[in-house]
Amino acid sequence: MALPPISPGSTPQFRLTPSPAGVSTSIENIGWAVETTDPNAFDLTMTSDADDPTGMTATLFVPADINVGATIIFWTVYRNPNGTEVTGGPWSYPVESSG
Repeated sequence: MALPPISPGSTPQFRLTPSPAGVSTSIENIGWAVETTDPNAFDLTMTSDADDPTGMTATLFVPADINVGATIIFWTVYRNPNGTEVTGGPWSYPVESSG
């Protein structure tokens, strides 16, 4: 699977695939979290895409001033209808030069 590059100023999208196949999910029940090893990247965020009601697609907003070589780590927590929580990740990616 090819992963989208993460570079300063980029907005890569990620999509989760629930298991088992066919499990119903909802954007109201999912949350995304993100952090970086760059102590100056304060505006790094990740949010579910509003046009995907399943909540399984999210966009990572990488600040333009993040340091190349920093690591971005993100994960998700999903609350099932029965109240149990499932964690996905964490996934780690290096910030690469865009050129």
